[in-house]
Amino acid sequence: MIGQTSGPHMARNGFWCLWAIWLISLEPASAVSLVNGTLGDSVYFHQFVYWKAPLEWRFGVFGDDEVVAVRPFYGAPYCYPRCQGRCQLSSEGALQLNNLTYTDQGQYVFIVGAIEPYHSQIVYYQLQIYSPLNVPLLILNASHNRLVSGSNVTFHCDGGNQNITTYIFYRDGKKICSDPHVTCRDSYLYIQPITGSDSGRYTCTIQNPVSSNISNVLLATVSATLTPPALVPNSAPDHLFNGSYASFHCDAGGQHVATYTFYRDGKNICSEPHVTCKDSNLYFQTISKHDSGRYTCTIHNTASSSISNILQLSVSAPTSAAELTSNKTELVWVGEMVSFNCSTQLTNASFTWNVNGSLLPGSGQYELFEDTVGQFSTLTIGSVSTNETGSYTCEARNATTNETSNSLFLNVGIAPTNASIYCGSEALAGGVVLICSWAGGQPAADIQLSFDGTIDNATDVVNRTVLLGNEVQQPVLACQGNQLGRISECKTNFERPVSSSHDNNTITSVIEGQNATLNVSLTSQSSLISEFTWFRPNLIPVNITASDGKYKVETIGSQSILFISNLTVDDNGTYTCTARNIIGSTTFSFPLDVKSQGSNDSNGGSSGLSGGAIAGIVIGVLAGVALIGVGGYFLVKKVF
Repeated sequence: MIGQTSGPHMARNGFWCLWAIWLISLEPASAVSLVNGTLGDSVYFHQFVYWKAPLEWRFGVFGDDEVVAVRPFYGAPYCYPRCQGRCQLSSEGALQLNNLTYTDQGQYVFIVGAIEPYHSQIVYYQLQIYSPLNVPLLILNASHNRLVSGSNVTFHCDGGNQNITTYIFYRDGKKICSDPHVTCRDSYLYIQPITGSDSGRYTCTIQNPVSSNISNVLLATVSATLTPPALVPNSAPDHLFNGSYASFHCDAGGQHVATYTFYRDGKNICSEPHVTCKDSNLYFQTISKHDSGRYTCTIHNTASSSISNILQLSVSAPTSAAELTSNKTELVWVGEMVSFNCSTQLTNASFTWNVNGSLLPGSGQYELFEDTVGQFSTLTIGSVSTNETGSYTCEARNATTNETSNSLFLNVGIAPTNASIYCGSEALAGGVVLICSWAGGQPAADIQLSFDGTIDNATDVVNRTVLLGNEVQQPVLACQGNQLGRISECKTNFERPVSSSHDNNTITSVIEGQNATLNVSLTSQSSLISEFTWFRPNLIPVNITASDGKYKVETIGSQSILFISNLTVDDNGTYTCTARNIIGSTTFSFPLDVKSQGSNDSNGGSSGLSGGAIAGIVIGVLAGVALIGVGGYFLVKKVF
C-alpha cells in the first residue's frame, strides 16, 4: 500500500478530465457492486490494474464529484484532501478507506484508461455504512409473563434507532416464525392464538451486514382455564375438639396454579393469628370453637379462578373442664423453650401429664410447677428436641372427680445443618452443575435457584446442569432458602477462565532436539472449566493421537499441560490454548523459540530464509516484471 501522499500541489490536468469524460461516454455503465462497511472501521475496494495507465477513484455525481485518489502516468499514487489521513491507494489501484464515517456513504466510481492500446474500464461501487449493533430489548404487550391460553399475544424486539436489516425470533433456542399460528413482521412477533405449548424462553436476534446481537431472555408461561379443586383434611376429621391441631389441603391436581386462598363462611382467614396458609395447605395451631364453619379454597392463575367444594367443620368444647394452653402456638425450633399451662375449676387437685397417650417421662429436661390451691400446673421444657414432638394432655384429679384436658400438639422444627445457604458449582464433562443447598432442616427449606433469567424450585437442594454452547447472558447464580420464614441468600458471579500467572508475551527458548513444556493454570472459577484445546502455530489443532508421539496433553482440574518432544526449528511459532466454560472462553499464547544446535546469537538458526522461500521471492519478482504494461484507470464514487 502507498500511504497518504499529499498531493494538493499536483493540479488536476484538464486533459485528464476531458479524457475521463470521453472514457465514460464510450464505456457502458456497469452494474453497481454493493460494499458494506462498519462505522469507525476500514473498507477495501478490490480493483487491480497491473498495466501502466492513469487511474482515479471518485466520490460524488460525475461533473460535481471529488477525486479521492489518483495514480498518474508517472509518480506514486496519492490521496486527495477529502480523505487525507484515512486513504491508502496501492500501486496496482486497490483503494482502502479507514475510520469510516456516515459521510463516506454513497457511490464510488473507478476509472482507468490508456492511450495504447485504448483499453478502458469503469466500475461502480455503492458503499453502505453500518454501526455495530447493541443488545435489543424483547418486550411483551401483556402486563405480566403469565399468559392466558387462547389469547392473542405480541412480542416486540426493540432495537432502538439502530440500522437493522433482519429480525429473528426464537423459543427455547429454536426459530418459530414458520409455526402455523405465528407471524413475524419486522420487529414484531404475533402469536394468534397462544397455547400451552407456546410456554418457554423467548429471545430475538437483530442483524445487519456487519454485526448481530441477541436480546434478553423473556420467560412466558401460558395458563389454561382452571377446574374446581378438592378441599380435604390432611389428618383431622370434620369434627374437632377445641385446642386440637388441624390442617387441610386444597388439591388442584396437575393444574398450573399461581395462588391459593382459603375462606371460612366466605371470609379470607389467612390473616388470622393462629392460622398459617402455605401454598395449597391450611394449618391451625390450635383450633377453637370460633373456627367452626363452612370452608372453601379458591385457586387462581392468569386464565381464571375456581372454587372448591364446601367442607363443613364443627369444633366442640372438650368433655372435661380442664383447659390446656401453651405459650407457643406455632412451630417450635430445636433448642427453644416452651411451656404448657393446665388449669381447672377443681380445688385441691393433683395433675398428671401425658404425651402421645403415655405418662410424661421423668427426664431432666421437664420442669413441673403446681400452685398451692391445686387449680393449675405448668410444664416447662427448657430446651426442646425432636423427641418432644407429640400430643400433650393433662389430667386434674381430686378426691371426688377427675378431668382430662384438651390436647395440644407440639411441632418441633430443625434448622438446616449449615447456618447459611450454599451457592456453588461442580465440574461436569461438557458443562457444569450449579448448586443451591440448605439441607438438613425439618421441615425442609424451600430452595430457589436463579440463573440466566430462569428459576428452579425444590426443597433442601436445587441442581441445574448448564452445558457448553449455551448462550449465558446473566452469569450470576443467586440462591434463596426459606424455612417457614427463616431466609438465607447468597450469590456467586461466574466469569470466563483467567490465569493471573500467565504472560502471553513470555517466550520459551529451547535448543533443537530438546523438549518443551507449556502450562496453563487457571486461578479463578476452576470448577466451571470443562474443556481445554491446544493449537500449534497457524491455529493447527494439536494431534495427540499421532503415531510419532510428539505431542502429549495432560489436564487435571483447572490445569492443562502440553508436552512437545524432540523439537526442531520447524516447531518455531506461537502455540495457543483455549480454556472454555459456560460463560465464555480465553485463549493463552505461548511463543516458542527453537534454536538450532550450536547457535549463539539471539535469533538462533531460525531467522534465515530457506531455499524454498528464496525461490518463491525470485518467481514473484519475475511475474511482477512480466505484468508491467502501459495503462491507467480512474475510480469515481456517486452519492444519492
